[in-house]
Amino acid sequence: MKLRIVMLMCVFLVSSVAFAKTKKATEAAAPVPPDYKAMMQAEYDLWSTMDSAKVAPKFASDADLIFFDITPLKYNGWAEYQKGVMKVFEPYSTMKCTVNDDVHGGRSGNMAWTAGTVNCHAQKKDGGVDDLVLRTSEIYQKRGGKWLIVHEHASVPMKE
Repeated sequence: MKLRIVMLMCVFLVSSVAFAKTKKATEAAAPVPPDYKAMMQAEYDLWSTMDSAKVAPKFASDADLIFFDITPLKYNGWAEYQKGVMKVFEPYSTMKCTVNDDVHGGRSGNMAWTAGTVNCHAQKKDGGVDDLVLRTSEIYQKRGGKWLIVHEHASVPMKE
């Protein structure tokens, strides 16, 4: 009888240790979700430099990707986006963009998305100022350990 109790206790202890190790391994393997607001702010800090070359490392450079910005209707591939957005910046001397606290995001495997609004204050070269609230959504893909933007859609609401 004592032998039976000792055997049961040993089985219980061994199974408890095995369960604990399995649980810890599963917890360690669980992906940590990205900080979505920080991802967006890092991108918009670079856009605030008004130098698309500085933003380039945040974007996938595939020629078949599509990006939507304030103007024109769309850009086909990062090269076109990078060149085109510099035309949008031409009238401005400085710009500061701040991501708001309404950011939402999600992740599935090596894909993630963000959506939120961004306040941009842009000083024009002629002395004028543009204050805009952008709506923006990004789709990221993890490539080589980095989250790269594979699609972006930025827009400004029409005036009522």
